Amino acid sequence: MLRSSREHLNEAKESYFEHQGVAFRYGWTCLQAAIMAFIHGVIPGAYKTGASDLVKRLSAGRRAVTTSPQTGE
Repeated sequence: MLRSSREHLNEAKESYFEHQGVAFRYGWTCLQAAIMAFIHGVIPGAYKTGASDLVKRLSAGRRAVTTSPQTGE
């Protein structure tokens, strides 16, 4: 497991904490999308495109998830 983790970090060209931050941002984005989808299921007028917008950010790739949609930073 440790060897596999080191190889993965080397492939990603990240330190452990850099990679942890990226993974946490992906996870947080997924969680936000899930919550929005559940709320939308109960209240169809809420978050009409919120969940799908976040999923599009995820599918756009890493840069889209690790940058702020408002500032691009």
